Amino acid sequence: MGIEWNTLKFLLACRQAGVHFTHTLTLGRQTLFVGLPSIRMLFKRYGALPPEFGEILEKGGNYAEGIFKLLGAEEVTSIDKSDFEGASVVHDMNVPLPMEHNSRYEFVFDGGTLEHIFHFPIALRSSMEAVKIGGHLLLHTPANNYCGHGFYQLSPELYYRALSNQNGFEIVRMIAFEAVPGAKWYDVVDPAIARQRVEIAHGKQRVLLLVLAKRVRETEIFKTAPQQSDYFTQWNVRNKSLPDAERSAFAGLRNAWSDGRLAPFVQRCLLNVMRSNGMIHMHASRLSASIWSRNRHLSMKAQSHLFHPTER
Repeated sequence: MGIEWNTLKFLLACRQAGVHFTHTLTLGRQTLFVGLPSIRMLFKRYGALPPEFGEILEKGGNYAEGIFKLLGAEEVTSIDKSDFEGASVVHDMNVPLPMEHNSRYEFVFDGGTLEHIFHFPIALRSSMEAVKIGGHLLLHTPANNYCGHGFYQLSPELYYRALSNQNGFEIVRMIAFEAVPGAKWYDVVDPAIARQRVEIAHGKQRVLLLVLAKRVRETEIFKTAPQQSDYFTQWNVRNKSLPDAERSAFAGLRNAWSDGRLAPFVQRCLLNVMRSNGMIHMHASRLSASIWSRNRHLSMKAQSHLFHPTER
């Protein structure tokens, strides 16, 4: 858990964009993984280098409280399961935060904690509830090539659906980057807008997400469970185009033709035929997997319609 080069750069961009850090909450006590020369260089680049720079950082030691003080925090609270790193509040995020933390903070930061918490939805909900209306939540989270790092590696789809207006939030910005200093940033498209899954399959480096969301209204978070956007669309199309009285094979074919869904309809029919014979199914699956693995170049560089390179 901590702040590395790209996260610090993003935090400075957040401040420049008007994000307030007055009362900051961090999930876990955040370690500082950036050297003093790099910190000085980034603060200068964003025009935020105060005269007392060195003194504030020295007080923070190896932890990130000094960074948040430089960003404008008057109070920095850290929450952890154990006090082994000197967290302000000892609390297991597998259970909801006490009510006293609700709507208390202008800024809530997860620098790599949520993926280590078994009851992830409970921890995410508590983090969201802790943000004041008009405040911000920033999540630094593993997305690809992190299998075994924690309990989970997490997708853009999850955060676009969870941090939605339905739950009182809106995503201000989501970027993906390879976990190396100075990596290129990519703005990530909402799968619901792209009308396809935003996936990453190949790449030599680990990929992280930085997700900045603003709390825009108070509502019961996760009153209705978020649903993956492509399934939600399929359910709606199917329910509208295939009423109970018309669920014959002929009606299905007719509706697929009129809705421009003939190819998927035929594909499902062929799949049903193949699955009816075990031997055919086995060989067809092997062939499909071989072709798919050779042609599946799902990387940030290869999918410029889903991952937009940005220098901001």
